[in-house]
Amino acid sequence: MKGFLYPAITLPVKMSSFTAMLQNKSAQLVWITSSEINVSHFVVEKSVDGTNFNEVGVVFAYGSASTDASYSFSDNLGNAQSGVFYYRIRSVDIDEKSQLSETRMIRISNKTETNLQITTFPNPATNEVRITIPANWQNKKVAYELYSANGQPVKTTERANSNQTEVINVSSLAPGMYFVKVVCDGQVAQQKIIKY
Repeated sequence: MKGFLYPAITLPVKMSSFTAMLQNKSAQLVWITSSEINVSHFVVEKSVDGTNFNEVGVVFAYGSASTDASYSFSDNLGNAQSGVFYYRIRSVDIDEKSQLSETRMIRISNKTETNLQITTFPNPATNEVRITIPANWQNKKVAYELYSANGQPVKTTERANSNQTEVINVSSLAPGMYFVKVVCDGQVAQQKIIKY
């Protein structure tokens, strides 16, 4: 039997970051690629259930680049009702092949909220809890801490440039009541959650 040599597979895009912020009732999406090979364009896809995505915009790519390239897209959510919106970026190369980014979330609430309020959902949680932070904490260094009902720290994570909504995995925690504490620039907000 002859041996076959398989060529190394090179992805057309290497995305180094993708953030989603809520600013003035618009979802501001920013992504940075660290390299591009024969990339045609990026398709911005949006979903209200996290499963079924629709195209909401197209951003043309630089094509080929070996250094960082930055892109942005704004989606007006001014008429949106309360809810969660999911975004992802589909990069398409000149051969029509595509690849998907990670998914980011934006949460809209019609309720008037104080600056230091966080929102957790789903609550009760089973595997993951999503934490929505105040608008002025977005794109900053934010620490997320989970404490048991008796005040013992059980999980800590930090984001250098926090999205509006971050996902924390709680599947390894025992069922019970926990407190979510979020810290940014010396300011603290917290909320109680139930883990099933």
